[in-house]
Amino acid sequence: MTSGSALTSGSALTSGSALTSGSALTSGSARVPPEASEHFRNAGREHLMGVRSIVDHWIARLDDADERAGSRSRERETIEIE
Repeated sequence: MTSGSALTSGSALTSGSALTSGSALTSGSARVPPEASEHFRNAGREHLMGVRSIVDHWIARLDDADERAGSRSRERETIEIE
């Protein structure tokens, strides 16, 4: 659980809603110290914020591409060929 892959490999920590619901890690269980529970909760939040950043980046790229495509279509002119 100390390696970086434990939080990103689809383990029990990240699958489902283990980090966001009243799971054993976040419900104040005696099995996990409160400090560890807080770190796991914060790590889960940071993970989601990272995913949000990636999604926002790609949305912005799509919006930029749409704007460029729109401006190109206005610059085109029809040339008749005899």
